[in-house]
Amino acid sequence: MVGEKVLRTVVLSDAVGFTARMQADEPSALAALSSDHLAFRTAVEGHEGVVVKSTGDGLLCLFESPAQAVRACLAAIPKMTELQHRYAIHTGEVTVTEGDVFGDAVNICARLEREAKPGSVVASKMVLDLVKAQALPPAKKVGRVIVRGILEPIEVYSWGQAVPKRRVVPWSRLGLVVGVLVFGGAWIANRPKAEPAPDEQAVRRSVTKMMQIDGANSDAPDIEAFIDETYAQVLDEVDQYETVKAEAKKTVDPSKVVEWLKSSPMGKRERGLREIEHWSLAEMAIKLAGSKDPKAVSAKLSASKDASAQIALKAFLEEFGAEAGKS
Repeated sequence: MVGEKVLRTVVLSDAVGFTARMQADEPSALAALSSDHLAFRTAVEGHEGVVVKSTGDGLLCLFESPAQAVRACLAAIPKMTELQHRYAIHTGEVTVTEGDVFGDAVNICARLEREAKPGSVVASKMVLDLVKAQALPPAKKVGRVIVRGILEPIEVYSWGQAVPKRRVVPWSRLGLVVGVLVFGGAWIANRPKAEPAPDEQAVRRSVTKMMQIDGANSDAPDIEAFIDETYAQVLDEVDQYETVKAEAKKTVDPSKVVEWLKSSPMGKRERGLREIEHWSLAEMAIKLAGSKDPKAVSAKLSASKDASAQIALKAFLEEFGAEAGKS
């Protein structure tokens, strides 16, 4: 119903290079756009979708079925031959008004569209999850992108023309400022008095300041892409680190964490070096006790008067203390 929030699949199309075409030959560009938009409208309506409005050189559409949204875009690609187009799809809650639609799902779809290339369709993992059982061509994973206001990065997939996987940013370009800021809280969130993990805007501000970009230029597309890639890479590595820690705790084997950190860019930064030291102490506790059993380690080292043994025990108990306390 108009004015109410509903769950819909949003589709955005965009004509790549249309502005340059307009500058070179406006009548020809407008005629080409009109022809392609007619082809896209036909594909949308033929797959039970609705064209809500024009966004200039693109169209904003809504579908009740995510699968039909994907089929409509794939069907439109070979028919929109006058200009080069790209497409984005996301499913989420929107507010439909007379002649327009608003909501996070629209904003996310607009952000995803920047990842698409001419002749490609990109979609969020939300869409992929909803169309898994449908007879659709397999999608390729592109990577993860950051969207303002969304806490977690969004996984992106594509159909059609190849979309390059999101580039891994060399850590040497990040600088100590970002490394310390990001990992200071996120890596050791479970330590006593640990700093809270910074949010996306904190990372953006630090990167912008580090690169000496003034406020007027901080939203330039290339800088936005760099920051997005940087933040996504940070989250990927933090995810990996948390997985390694979980496995180490499960098997009472701190050496797994030490080895991973030493082979990861994380371990080359100040916070990473501290983590290596912390987990190495836990590993030392096991060696001193001659056992991986948390109760045995705790009992033997607690009785020791050696200062290094007490320090090692403290690190060990921070990670495996719950097991040592079990009856």
